[in-house]
Amino acid sequence: MSAFDSQGVAVPVNLYFRKIDPATSGLAVPSKLATATNQNTDQWAIYNTTVVDLATNTPPPIGYMAFDASGALAATYDTNLVETTNAATTVTTPPNAQLTLGLGQLELPVTALAPSIVGAFTPIPILDLSKATQFGTSFNVSNLTQDGYTAGELTSLSIEPTGVITTRYSNGQTKNYGQLALADFRNLQGLAPVGGGEYLETSASGQPVRGSPGVGKFGELRAGAVEESNVDLTAELVSMMTAQRNYQANAQTIKTQDQVMQTLVNLR
Repeated sequence: MSAFDSQGVAVPVNLYFRKIDPATSGLAVPSKLATATNQNTDQWAIYNTTVVDLATNTPPPIGYMAFDASGALAATYDTNLVETTNAATTVTTPPNAQLTLGLGQLELPVTALAPSIVGAFTPIPILDLSKATQFGTSFNVSNLTQDGYTAGELTSLSIEPTGVITTRYSNGQTKNYGQLALADFRNLQGLAPVGGGEYLETSASGQPVRGSPGVGKFGELRAGAVEESNVDLTAELVSMMTAQRNYQANAQTIKTQDQVMQTLVNLR
């Protein structure tokens, strides 16, 4: 799986589990864990790598987990062997930060993820193993969720009927960037046109009354819609026919006047 830093850069996380059993794995039980409350349970060391040097136990585990006889998770311990059961644990990245880690939750040390970008993880990544079980079956992952995401590019933008501007990105994230506002005037006829469908407030129009789309007397927005024509086609056709008749009558008058003038010119 991957963890994502504050810049959206994906950093691979490779979890490796090794049972703490000197007879079979060569991994000794840590002194603190040997005297812990759950010392009689099956215990496992958790590494953020797929390669572990058993002779030196390098790199060191990022935590430990213990299961009871029924296969349920009984306890988890951080890298300092402090049991994580709804207790505030002091960590070093960032310095003296306080984390409340519950059963099955472990801090993923930033230096173990990517030493070259220490400090880029805010907040500190938390590994949640609270659903882990230990039964007599083959290992499998039944569910994997995370709340981080990689960097993304803007793919689309939409405006809701309420005026909220929503942006969508290539990493599957959405974000509301703001809301359009509407304004009304006491006397719309008093606005001063300045061209391009724009108007200016005047003393005759009164001051604007602002509000949100769909609230009170303000209507909803329809992004990307074209206003339906409000022209009465029947009335306009009648007006066009009347204008055409008037033109024909005027043309006939001019023709008659031209004929009269021609007759006068031809008189001798």
